[in-house]
Amino acid sequence: MIDLDLSLKLLSGMPIKIDNLCTLFPTTLKKIAETGVTIYNQYLSILCLETEDIKKLYDIKEDISPFDFITTYSYHNNEYEKIVIEAFEFFIKEPVRFNRQGFFYLGELDSQKYIDQNNYELFRKVIRKQNCLDYLEEEKALVADEKTREILEKMKKAEEMVRKIKNGNQDGESLSLFDLVSILAGHGNNLNLSNIWDLTMFQFNDAFNRMKMLEEYTVNIQSLLHGADSKKIELVHWMSKIKKD
Repeated sequence: MIDLDLSLKLLSGMPIKIDNLCTLFPTTLKKIAETGVTIYNQYLSILCLETEDIKKLYDIKEDISPFDFITTYSYHNNEYEKIVIEAFEFFIKEPVRFNRQGFFYLGELDSQKYIDQNNYELFRKVIRKQNCLDYLEEEKALVADEKTREILEKMKKAEEMVRKIKNGNQDGESLSLFDLVSILAGHGNNLNLSNIWDLTMFQFNDAFNRMKMLEEYTVNIQSLLHGADSKKIELVHWMSKIKKD
């Protein structure tokens, strides 16, 4: 669950401080456009890999923590080490180095600003929330009965790594970030192609999902007024909590 203070910081576009280690800056649409969606997704994929993803992608039988994975591969592959460091620096906006004893650090080594096993999960948690990649771990941890666990597991499998970046339209085609930005900018509400680029990914997704709720509510109201069966329409007011997909 996102605590209220963190939710407001995410919605305001404020950077999030990780203990005394570093500050994680939210990614704006302009920054993604400058960097490239493919590279941005690559950075997210590297830093947000889960143990199950690692086992499937790399055909590894035993469990390995995400941090152990990136440090082990960085130790044995200089090219991978370079990409991991680029990913860290993309969100931290500070120089990051890899110590071959198995951790990353900011600034000088003696500053003891280490990214290690002790703080990496918190680091990843904030990255996921800033970029709308929440994998329901907290919700799953709160569930006691097996049936609900199965439902959550199916939901998790159904999610895509960038489910907020790509949605299916009515024709079954995938909408790119280009399409989604264009749709939201064209919808009005004081957003246009001149100012939309300053939105963070969290703000953009929130605004887009709120717009979808308003559109769905309007369509459903019109359907009811034209005689649609009320039992077949789920009428959710747009001034409600945004539901997760």
